[in-house]
Amino acid sequence: MKFAATDFDISIAGTDFSDSLAALTLDISREQLEITSFGQSARRYIGGLQDASVTLSFHQDFASGSVDETIFENLGGTVAITVKPTSGAVSSSNPQYSFNALVVQSTPFSSNVGDLATQDVTWPVDGAITRGTA
Repeated sequence: MKFAATDFDISIAGTDFSDSLAALTLDISREQLEITSFGQSARRYIGGLQDASVTLSFHQDFASGSVDETIFENLGGTVAITVKPTSGAVSSSNPQYSFNALVVQSTPFSSNVGDLATQDVTWPVDGAITRGTA
């Protein structure tokens, strides 16, 4: 099923930030470990530990319970994040990705005169990512 990314459901530290985000990238990879041994004529590899990061592009907000407050209060700590492709129920066609991210970056001011105030951050994922379908 193909779809336009217009209804992502994104929760950070238990708060729904779906209407405060303009973009999201969840980058998941595995280390590439070489297992080539003498006598082989081509390199061989296995997957190692998972590594991941999340990049979030927020519409900046300084109100109570806002983007700025949530990020600032959690700077240096971890936050639970859940992401679904749509706001519908979790299913095989609407999986929920759940993970913790280490809040290592905040950019409360990053705008030019007359621009929409935004905050773009990239945080490393702390631990495993789960993908739920039920």
